[in-house]
Amino acid sequence: MPYGRVAKFEEVREIDFSDLLPWYSLPIGSELNEYTRLFTVTNETDANVFLSFDKVIDIVRMPPSTTKMFNITANKARDDGLFGGQGLLFYGRYDKIGPTLGQITIEVLYASGGI
Repeated sequence: MPYGRVAKFEEVREIDFSDLLPWYSLPIGSELNEYTRLFTVTNETDANVFLSFDKVIDIVRMPPSTTKMFNITANKARDDGLFGGQGLLFYGRYDKIGPTLGQITIEVLYASGGI
């Protein structure tokens, strides 16, 4: 470990299909506790789903049964580059036809320790 950094995961965030609405209402899990380096979103529902950070702007479209990984800091070893902010919340909504099964899952990776 050249910089003494350790990759750690936050608790998995989930929302059940029955809690999704055609508008943003409930957050998907709790606020981010750490500055995020990478996160994965999995749409295990049978519907198109949109994500937002502010409950207004659709930032990501997730087709049914898909996973997308977002590497925000892409190959950064030190504390420079982009990060997902502490306190950030994810919100989800369905598009047109509501899901009948599944959930949305978000997994978050952050760096701890070192320089």
